[in-house]
Amino acid sequence: MASAAPLLSKRDARAEGVALAAWKIEDALNERLVDNYPSDLEARKLHFSASNAHVQYRRAMMLMLLLSVMETPTWCETNDSFLSYMDPSQRCAIPGVPQREVLLSNLPYIPPGWGVLLEVVVAAAVARKLLLERELQVRFFDKVAVPGGCGKTGISYHSLPVIAFGCCMCVLHLADCLFFVAFRPNFRLAFIPRTGYLCLLMSVRKLAHCITSVIGEIVSIASLYAGTIVFFAWVAVVMFDDVEGEINGRPINEGFDTLPKTLNTMFIAGSTDEFVDCFLLTYTANRATGLLWLLFLVLV
Repeated sequence: MASAAPLLSKRDARAEGVALAAWKIEDALNERLVDNYPSDLEARKLHFSASNAHVQYRRAMMLMLLLSVMETPTWCETNDSFLSYMDPSQRCAIPGVPQREVLLSNLPYIPPGWGVLLEVVVAAAVARKLLLERELQVRFFDKVAVPGGCGKTGISYHSLPVIAFGCCMCVLHLADCLFFVAFRPNFRLAFIPRTGYLCLLMSVRKLAHCITSVIGEIVSIASLYAGTIVFFAWVAVVMFDDVEGEINGRPINEGFDTLPKTLNTMFIAGSTDEFVDCFLLTYTANRATGLLWLLFLVLV
């Protein structure tokens, strides 16, 4: 028995090493970089449960998209036939309006009661995924040592703020379902948690990260663009606000007689392909203005 204990510990150490290596390879294939992992096999098992819940979550998202297309609109009749099918032409009739003028999707609508049950299933799948991810983060990754952190612990494998946001969406969704079953209002807040569920998808979060990463560059370019328009608008209004005369029955300074109109003209000229119409009258009256407009178009 004394020799069996070291053998058992070696097997446990080997199993932990294999599980840790497999975990690292899986995350690497999924383009996920983590500094350190918990060596406990229970963490690996919990990770399997969370991964399975994530698969169910993606299926729930597909169900939610299908439900969004085929659910009964809240403005339709929901008091009668709550759990049974009713023809959309009867359920979604508007008093005093011919049915041919009521624009529907021409699809059969799921009864409101069954739609609420499906929404509860979706919310439960999302909540299960989030709670398992939170347990994995709190129980194991928050206690993992940070490499080079001088004893500091805590590796972010699942974002707790994101999990908290998702849980809030689940609570709001369930509250909205209960309120709808109890009072049958003609307006619901289900679109808010549904949008929140989609924002939990990693692809959506990566896209949001890409957008936020270039906001600074977009702001700098937009500032340069706006400053160029304002500068050339000021130059143009100084040159043409008091110019008199007409060309083909149109004033030469059309669009350049006041600063607001000049700003609008310069914005249209710089943003669209209507710059010829914007500058044609002034160019016809004075060919030298072509150099000014050429410089403007080059800058913008």
